[in-house]
Amino acid sequence: SRGLGDVYKRQVLIGYVAPISPLTLDAKAVEKMRFFIQRGVLLRCGPCPIAGATSPYPLAGTLVQGWAEVLAQIVISQILKEGVAIQVVIGGSSLDMRTGNDLYGGPAKDILHLAALEMAEEFDLSTSLGIFSTLCSYYDLQNGAESAICATFHFFKRNHLLSGLGSLSNACGVSAEQILFHHNLI
Repeated sequence: SRGLGDVYKRQVLIGYVAPISPLTLDAKAVEKMRFFIQRGVLLRCGPCPIAGATSPYPLAGTLVQGWAEVLAQIVISQILKEGVAIQVVIGGSSLDMRTGNDLYGGPAKDILHLAALEMAEEFDLSTSLGIFSTLCSYYDLQNGAESAICATFHFFKRNHLLSGLGSLSNACGVSAEQILFHHNLI
């Protein structure tokens, strides 16, 4: 991807800085950005708006807010060091209004990730999305369907770094078996 050059090819460490949704990037986050940039560590900017909690409930509004947060981090990173490489992550999800739980898997997250990949591709930005997370805790049909649908969507889009392998139980757990299952899907 444009702007990454050799920095991206030799990275072992990626520095992750997330704004506080909605639209807040405090002094501590900017200081982390400066720390990573000064040391040549690839910077991952990754807002995690939650539709219905920290962002508008319609997914389009959540996507717009997430991209505003990404653009703010891109601008700040370029002020800190012009031409610095940055990797885009949008970990948007939705709120279950019945329980108040953040749904870190399922269709809403998949839709947000696909839209984020479309936008990142349009701007030729490197991406890293945590694509594998199921809402269930068991190795059952729902688990398989959620994992397979998500993997299929990402197969057709450019995502530079896949993450979240092995995640289950709404990103509250991970298992070796699930890692193997997700690896085989990839």
